[in-house]
Amino acid sequence: MPVFQIQHTTKYEYDFPVWESANVIKLFPRTGDGQEVLHHQVAISDPDARVETYPDYFGNTTGIFNILGQHRELVIDSVLKIRTNAPNRQAGNDNTGD
Repeated sequence: MPVFQIQHTTKYEYDFPVWESANVIKLFPRTGDGQEVLHHQVAISDPDARVETYPDYFGNTTGIFNILGQHRELVIDSVLKIRTNAPNRQAGNDNTGD
């Protein structure tokens, strides 16, 4: 089964210092439907930022965090490793178009 290593970086640069930023992130991969999460880590450029997570309406993990101190830049890194598998097909539901 193929294994993929993925890194996603979001970077905000501000023209002037900002004092507070409230953030919502949707960077959490799901296990199931043909993939298995082997490793996942989110890193925020502010070492004091603490990400709290909760499931959204659809069951996806959502993260929230605040940065209260003055900053001119915010970097969010998501690094993950996943293994892909052939999705399980239910008998009689082939959907191949035949």
